[in-house]
Amino acid sequence: KKQKILERKYNEDYIRYGFSCCDKETPPKPECIICGEMLSNEAMVPSKLLRHLNSNHRSYAKKDKSFFLRQLDQRRKQRQSLLSSVTVSDKALEASYHVARLIARQKKPHTIGETLVKPACIEIVKSMLGPREVNEVKKVPLSADTVKKRINDMLSDILGILIAKLKTAQKFALQIDEPTDIKNRAQLIAIVRFVDEGTITIKEHYLFCNELPERTTDGKISRVTDDFFKTYDIPWSNCTSICTDGAAAMMANKNRFYWMAKLAYIFEHINQLNKKMQGRSENYLTCSDKLMGFKNKLELWQKELQKGSLEMFQRTYKSMIKNKQLILDLTQPHLSLLQEKLNHYFFTINTEQYNWIRNSFLADAENSTEALSLQIREEFIELRNDGTLKLNFSEMPLADFWISVKKEYPQISVKVVPILLPFSTTYLCEQSFSTLVLIKNDKRSCL
Repeated sequence: KKQKILERKYNEDYIRYGFSCCDKETPPKPECIICGEMLSNEAMVPSKLLRHLNSNHRSYAKKDKSFFLRQLDQRRKQRQSLLSSVTVSDKALEASYHVARLIARQKKPHTIGETLVKPACIEIVKSMLGPREVNEVKKVPLSADTVKKRINDMLSDILGILIAKLKTAQKFALQIDEPTDIKNRAQLIAIVRFVDEGTITIKEHYLFCNELPERTTDGKISRVTDDFFKTYDIPWSNCTSICTDGAAAMMANKNRFYWMAKLAYIFEHINQLNKKMQGRSENYLTCSDKLMGFKNKLELWQKELQKGSLEMFQRTYKSMIKNKQLILDLTQPHLSLLQEKLNHYFFTINTEQYNWIRNSFLADAENSTEALSLQIREEFIELRNDGTLKLNFSEMPLADFWISVKKEYPQISVKVVPILLPFSTTYLCEQSFSTLVLIKNDKRSCL
């Protein structure tokens, strides 16, 4: 039979032998106040404690209880001071990460942390709080190398989270573009759009920006993207669509679309269309509507030009140009060519078949579901008659609504999301290129 081990308890009177109790240990163990050595639980008896005091600290053997109490209090204060120092270091580290994040978000050089941010903070704290608090601010590391390391740490963390979400997302869309930086080096920028299962919304996120070989071809561009996907084990099968700007390097033997309109007042309308099609919430359906509206405007303008009217072009209409016929003769062929090119590159898309997605609760919405399977149409009928969802539909963004019904109506949600997920323009890649140009400017490239 196994003998039961006796667990000894600490007695407050053991302080006279120079020992306190370490309550963090189980079972409790005696800790020497002088040297900090921790003995076993079996040694928690007066004879063994006294033996340690006489053997290791003979000069303290005749000290009274009050002496050891003072030593214990001093030791605890030292520990608390050390703990406070560590806490301050942790806070300084955290502050360093926060400042590095702000520097990255504002696209400023890493040196600004040490040359401007930290001196500014010191002056503010000195004026408002005092010199003692200034010493704490000085502990925050903000050198250029430190800021760079902090940004890289956060980048790795964000990329890891993004990759994990892409792997769990059933579908995602890709947007890629090939700009050239200040040193005339080709860069490949990739933006991804996916359904975030955590927030149940469609998210758009920067994926990568990698330098391309000197001679960029569609094969090299696809290889760079494929290498990134293989490195992080991202399945291509989940990619529903790829949006590019139609560049030759992107589209192999297809030529890039160049606007043929040469007159400033036509460009004004084109720029307005361009702005309307930009934004994070734009999708295939909304952009198709805006493009179709612009095509119809072109037809209307051509009819007005035949009547001799220039009212649709405000810059020309207000300037009262004498040679009106010359402007009409220049504008008519340009509008015809513009309409021809629009029809060629942006062929007519029948979006009426997706009316049931835009508003499932319209009276005739069910008529546009005839091409769907019987199971999906049955789910659609149930969804249409759900009064609660009808209220939610008017209050939520379109994509968020269809993602939110995934659990209750899985088949129809899976059918809709791939239609709303693809990018309709390369707006985000162009925006990222603007950021790249701002970061890698002439002055920084000379450093």
